[in-house]
Amino acid sequence: MATHFRRKMLLHHVLRRTCIVTAAVAIGLHVLGTLLWAVEPAGTTTATDLTWHPTPVPRQISFASGTHRLRNGKLPTISPPTQLNDANRIQRLEDQLEDLQRRLTAAEQRSAGPVLIHAGHIQPEAECFDCFPEYPSSTSEQIFGSQYPTLKWSGFLQLDTGWVYQDGANAETIGDVDSQTGLRRVRLRVAGDIRRDSSYVVDLDFAASGHPSFRDVMLIMHEIPVLQNVRFGYFQQPFGMDAMTSGRELLFQERPLPFAFSPFRQTGIAAYGTFANKRASWSTSTYWFPTDEFGVFDSGSGGHSVAGRLTLLPIDYGDGHLIHVGFDYAMGDPGDNTIRYAIEPGFFVTDPTTNQRNASVPTIVDTGNIPTHFYNLFNAEIGLGCGPFHLQSEARLAVVNQVGGPSLIFPGYYVNAGYILTGETRPYDREHGTFHKTVPKRDFELGRGGGAYELVAGWAYIDLNDHNIKGGRASTLSGGLNWYLNKHVKYSFNVISSTLDDAQRGRSHAWIASARVQAEF
Repeated sequence: MATHFRRKMLLHHVLRRTCIVTAAVAIGLHVLGTLLWAVEPAGTTTATDLTWHPTPVPRQISFASGTHRLRNGKLPTISPPTQLNDANRIQRLEDQLEDLQRRLTAAEQRSAGPVLIHAGHIQPEAECFDCFPEYPSSTSEQIFGSQYPTLKWSGFLQLDTGWVYQDGANAETIGDVDSQTGLRRVRLRVAGDIRRDSSYVVDLDFAASGHPSFRDVMLIMHEIPVLQNVRFGYFQQPFGMDAMTSGRELLFQERPLPFAFSPFRQTGIAAYGTFANKRASWSTSTYWFPTDEFGVFDSGSGGHSVAGRLTLLPIDYGDGHLIHVGFDYAMGDPGDNTIRYAIEPGFFVTDPTTNQRNASVPTIVDTGNIPTHFYNLFNAEIGLGCGPFHLQSEARLAVVNQVGGPSLIFPGYYVNAGYILTGETRPYDREHGTFHKTVPKRDFELGRGGGAYELVAGWAYIDLNDHNIKGGRASTLSGGLNWYLNKHVKYSFNVISSTLDDAQRGRSHAWIASARVQAEF
């Protein structure tokens, strides 16, 4: 009897401990399930709240039987934790992961500061005349809530100095010219994309007449059917290889004498593009002439002009060996019924405007104002690349229908060549049909690299004498050295021999030595 009682009590204790262990396991499972599944739904937290808030866990669990005795030979049952549907649980986990990813991205942006976003219509130097080096400014997503519009700041400056020596006849013809030192260009540019298929440019020069004056101010639409690209605003008109080359990328410090005929920057509308697998480019524009340095045309009626340019690459081996040819035409009706051609001898500090010749170095040829209702401009281009050697030449002709006098014809020619001593090749821009500046293989660094060295030579001629107009004839013979320390800094040294034939005072000579430091930022 006693033995049977002891066995019964032992069985009772075993069953009791079994129930306690089972209850403990159930509590642990419930707590674990609550931590894993019962999480606050996605989207209820803010970007600054990165913690999860689990559903509170009960501190006590009661059982149906407080005595833990057998009922009908079975142990008391414990209700399992509430189970979420598998599909709902997976969806909630995915939502929570996306929410955490958004908050993590926001935290990284706050810690990293401004980030530049750009769609790349305007190349950083992607050295095209539409394009400048890109530097971060502000994050469009932080300001506007999307990646557009983008914003890129850039610019460059040029500091020039020069010495001029004149013979007596030259000083008597154009006056004494003193040595000059000053800022030739101080440019500040902002550009970017408004949308994927549109961009803008606002370019100011703080060293030009007007202080500051506009240089390129335009809206560009891309991916236009047939036309490809269309621009509106104040910009370089498509006429001449020298005119379409950026002032940062010229072989010499200034453009050659026939540049006097170029319409250059005017307010208008233009379309441009490429074809034949980018072995050819075209551009055409209609513009108002003349417009001032602020892009304003206020010369009354008329002023309607057009220009066009076509370039071809009949030979291009892709390794710096190429042949470029181009043809240009412009015509117009000046709004003020006059036209004037004049130019300096290859060096000046103050940039003259279209209608005002107030440069620090005077013009050596000048037609004065010619009364006219119509003019025509013709131009032919040729370019050659042969490894480190490159050449560029143009022949230009201006035909003016003079009011009250005979038609006038003024010709101009130039040839510029360069040889890069360190072996680099001068890049060519297929989209715009121009040469870019040289980029050294090795940047200048004491004991490691010397940058790139380029010898240059050129000859130019212009004749502004015809019938009753005696603007003079001039020619220049130039030589120089360009030193590219890196893609941002360049030193140039030019020597120019200038010859002037004046209708009244005869032939005279002047010699110029100049230097420039150029820095892009």
